[in-house]
Amino acid sequence: MGDSFDVAVVGGGISGVGVALEAAKRGKNVVLVERGTLLSQTSSNSLRIIHGGLRYLQQFHFPRVVQSLRSQIELLNLYPEHIKRLPCLMPLQSRGIKQKPFMAAAGAFYNLLYRAAGGGIRNADILSQDQVREYSPHAAHLFAQGAFLWHDAHVVHLSKFFSTLREELLERGVTLLENHTVTEVSQVSGGFALSGTSILTASNVVNVAGPWFHSGIQAKHMSAQRRPYKWAKGYNLLMKKPFPSSYALGLQGKSGRLFFLSPRSDGFAVGTWYAPFEGPADEVFVSEEEQSTALGEICELFPDLALSLSDIIDVEVGVLPMKGYDRVGDPELYGAERYAVFPGYVEVLSTKFTPFLYQARKVLTLLER
Repeated sequence: MGDSFDVAVVGGGISGVGVALEAAKRGKNVVLVERGTLLSQTSSNSLRIIHGGLRYLQQFHFPRVVQSLRSQIELLNLYPEHIKRLPCLMPLQSRGIKQKPFMAAAGAFYNLLYRAAGGGIRNADILSQDQVREYSPHAAHLFAQGAFLWHDAHVVHLSKFFSTLREELLERGVTLLENHTVTEVSQVSGGFALSGTSILTASNVVNVAGPWFHSGIQAKHMSAQRRPYKWAKGYNLLMKKPFPSSYALGLQGKSGRLFFLSPRSDGFAVGTWYAPFEGPADEVFVSEEEQSTALGEICELFPDLALSLSDIIDVEVGVLPMKGYDRVGDPELYGAERYAVFPGYVEVLSTKFTPFLYQARKVLTLLER
């Protein structure tokens, strides 16, 4: 019937790469099947931020904060030539939970969690407007009440990082099948058969192909874990003008939308906007009208930059699982990855770049059970 493997991973995004790496580290004979080029779809169109879980702090989800910080620290240690610490600024407010006293307390607690996760450097602090002006003179007008400073991390050169991951897969003996389509996974004696461009068998299958493949594997307890598949496109604008800050910025527009601006070697990226998406995942795109609307929201924050559509040198767009809609009708994404489990088979809906190795270890634990 074809080659046989211990683990077959369907989907060569960052989640699939993580599973293949972790399985190979455990001595498994692994094949990674990707319908296109490895790490070329949603994974290559993210903001490249390795989050430290600050967003979970306001939800009082402390274990997830620690898990995010540990994932961030692990990646900084494993790939120091590609992943660097990134200082970030968020404006303090005169009212609400972003007032200075509340954010100072949050920063102190975040530092405690950072040390508990194994970090050794102070991770958060409060800055005055004068201090912000020193680091980000073109953004100081947004920080009248001062700023909350924290450190995330980012992938400096994504293509070089992805090349390193590819080399690591090959060094660990993972069989890479790029430009190979899987059309069906079916149960056979002793495991599963994967049909498509090639026919192969595997004792275990991990499906991390997202909107690109639905296996059709059904079981009562597994179907109960699944919800109807809904998808959203997430997109970022890459601007060619110089970044208005030496630090990354987390800002809130007049509409209430949250933006993250981060430096790139050729300008800066800003995002992320989300919109419902239906249709073939390969045909996802962002219209000029959507780009213009997004650009207008950024111009409200930085009128002095005089940005125009001609300043957009790229639009990074990916497809993510959508939970539903929020109160104002915008897509609401899942806050964490989701798993559907059948003996020998795990299906993963992944939403985050940061925990790809942690997620991979969890998937292998599910398979072992």
